Amino acid sequence: MAELNDFLAELPSESAVKKAATESRFESDDDDDSEVDESGVNERMDDGEGVCEDKEKPGEASQMSPSRRERVPRTITDDDGWTTILPRK
Repeated sequence: MAELNDFLAELPSESAVKKAATESRFESDDDDDSEVDESGVNERMDDGEGVCEDKEKPGEASQMSPSRRERVPRTITDDDGWTTILPRK
């Protein structure tokens, strides 16, 4: 019983766990924005960020938001419950 009490005493507080979880979410969001494919090219380059606005014709509305593009799912789950991870394009 003493070992259990020692173990429980060493656990972090609930507020420390919540803080770490929040920081982890922010870091994982940042990681999504800076993904690099196998060739070393940033995948986000084609979403309109960093592209010269002069290339777009006047009056031509951009179909995608420059801040976010819609993500294509990278996994498929079949009828048996098996999940397959698809390669990046």
